[in-house]
Amino acid sequence: MLNLLPSGQSYSITYYTNQDDALAEKNRIDDISHHRNNESPFNQAIWVRIDSDINNACYGLGPHISLEVETIPLPEQTENLELCDDDTDGLVAGFDLDSQIPSILGTLNSAEHTVSFHQSFTEALSGTSALSSPYTSTVANSETIYVRVENTITGCSNPHSTFELITNPLPVIPAMENMEVCDDEVADGFVSSFDLASKRLSVLQTQASNNFDIRFYRTATDAASDTNQITDDT
Repeated sequence: MLNLLPSGQSYSITYYTNQDDALAEKNRIDDISHHRNNESPFNQAIWVRIDSDINNACYGLGPHISLEVETIPLPEQTENLELCDDDTDGLVAGFDLDSQIPSILGTLNSAEHTVSFHQSFTEALSGTSALSSPYTSTVANSETIYVRVENTITGCSNPHSTFELITNPLPVIPAMENMEVCDDEVADGFVSSFDLASKRLSVLQTQASNNFDIRFYRTATDAASDTNQITDDT
């Protein structure tokens, strides 16, 4: 403000929240570095008064500063991402962070907002060291991902959302004895009395049965792709 005034003279500049206070020189804003617009949400006119330090003459008075408060983006809480551990180290590659963006934005306009993912709140706050997708976890079993949503028009951001990357351990399948039955009277090498379901307890052993779904297949390829399941396992 001083740069706009003629040089070589001494001025005092004071700030007020309304014209009456500015005219009466009362209730001035003392802390001009940390003013809070308590009386006027979203926008506020600040009245500026300029007085001469020599003869106290008023050289200017008016609502010369306009404060505007933009709303921050309010993202939706998204679900955690879960993958199966592939080598029992609690870490896994392939977490698709970008798949979370639609649920995070919710009703926010995707053309006006960006979403980035970070390993710490500090990085999310500053918008630095954004993670790429797909992402390889760096913390065993469960890792917190910090989300930053930024409005590209106003520049306002919200770094307060998180979700978890959960690495689930693979089920343990022990070595089991083969099943043997005698051939029937047709003697063609085919029988229909193999009770696969009887192997369920042997597969689970001490693992909780309500946590697992056991299915049977004729080939390793079918088991890996979860196709052509043997539906009659008894």
